[in-house]
Amino acid sequence: MARFYPSGGTGGADVSVVTAMKENVEKGKVIVGPDGEPITGELELTGTAADSQVLEGQTYYNTNLHQRRTGSMVNQGAWESSGLAAGSSVVIPPGYHNGAGKVTAKDLASQTPGDVTAAQIWTGKKAWVNGKQITGTLATQGGSTTIPGTAAKTIVTPNKIVTGNIAVAGDANLVAGNIKKNVTIFGVKGICEGWFPTATDLYLNGVDPAGFSSGGGSSSITYDGLKITIPQNKYSYFIEAANSYNFVPYTKLNIDMQYTANSLNTDTDTGIYLSSGGSGTIASLMTGDRYAGRYTFSLDITNVGITVKPRISFNEVAWYGAVYIYHIWLS
Repeated sequence: MARFYPSGGTGGADVSVVTAMKENVEKGKVIVGPDGEPITGELELTGTAADSQVLEGQTYYNTNLHQRRTGSMVNQGAWESSGLAAGSSVVIPPGYHNGAGKVTAKDLASQTPGDVTAAQIWTGKKAWVNGKQITGTLATQGGSTTIPGTAAKTIVTPNKIVTGNIAVAGDANLVAGNIKKNVTIFGVKGICEGWFPTATDLYLNGVDPAGFSSGGGSSSITYDGLKITIPQNKYSYFIEAANSYNFVPYTKLNIDMQYTANSLNTDTDTGIYLSSGGSGTIASLMTGDRYAGRYTFSLDITNVGITVKPRISFNEVAWYGAVYIYHIWLS
């Protein structure tokens, strides 16, 4: 049996009972081993836990063999949260969780309430309604411009979504002065009591685009027409326009007129003559024998081919009395 004798001592200690090894002795400390030889300890603590990482109330040793520590981690147990809405969040508290806790969100139906149907959603577009996804079937209709007419027009049909501007055309001519008196068109009540000539009308029932004046006898323009009074046995009384007209596109100059004399005309030269500002006859029509009455005469202007400031002459004695003109136009 080995014995350890301390220096200067008189007795010895039995070291055979020593069982500690260097890994059982605190690092840096020296003891005598079973063989009587010194042993330097290698035992050390290398823990990295902090108090906040150890469950509260539980003790532990970290790096100091002589310091017992107590954990401070909160024991959350089976922590739970409910009623979480889509897009929101909940902060999970720090601490120990035992795995039985849960976060519960609201059901989708409760978060997507609505009463829209597929037929009310644009075709191909998707939406969530009462927890279900639906795809729209509502048809589309492009923009348009509608011109009003005499009958009603449907602009947009039911169950469609409009993808462009829907317009109703306007017209600057929709004014009271262009509408017959007491006639209402689209809310505009007419005040006009006259006639409405077109571009081919030189004269129409008192409306005088050509600006005719009398070249003899007397004349007057009334609501209904142009009256020329010609004395008996007088020749070549005429009316002359103040405005010029291009005769090239036309073949006829037409005159709707009333002859008031009651005697029969027997003069072969009786007729209607057309000149340009009195510069010479460019068209004529022999009217022949006529009693009083209303006639429409058409002068052939096919070969005139110029722009004309028309002068219309009524020749020979048979026209005496009155010539009453209702309408002069090109065709």
